[in-house]
Amino acid sequence: MTTRAEFVNEARRWVGTRWRHQGRTLGTGVDCVGIVTQTVRAVGPLPPEVIDRLESDVSGYARDATDMLRMTCDKYMRRVPASEAQPGDVILIRFNGKPQHIAILSEHAGESYLIHALGLARRVVEQRFDSVWRARVAIYYTVF
Repeated sequence: MTTRAEFVNEARRWVGTRWRHQGRTLGTGVDCVGIVTQTVRAVGPLPPEVIDRLESDVSGYARDATDMLRMTCDKYMRRVPASEAQPGDVILIRFNGKPQHIAILSEHAGESYLIHALGLARRVVEQRFDSVWRARVAIYYTVF
């Protein structure tokens, strides 16, 4: 069984990978959906056939894939209250008021961080989950 620490450590391997819309390749290019699906694919905790269906459900999306992203997260993950979110959980984030970005929750020295492929940074980053990011949260999910 995959642990949350293994999941977060796998996501950290992607830090520095260039941002590329619908990318799925470590070290070459990935977007926010890709880092989540490829982390799940690499270490679980979902079975491979479920991951294949998840990937199929999110193929060919636009950069502002709001409804599709929320519906896919609802289909394959379980919503959790903010108070129960833990490292390794997935966060659906609003940009321009619309839920269109996802990130993986991580932690350093007791502080919350996000691992995500951020188009503005043009790469995967791990950054503090500060009040600005917290205000953008639409839904917390878990795959555990």
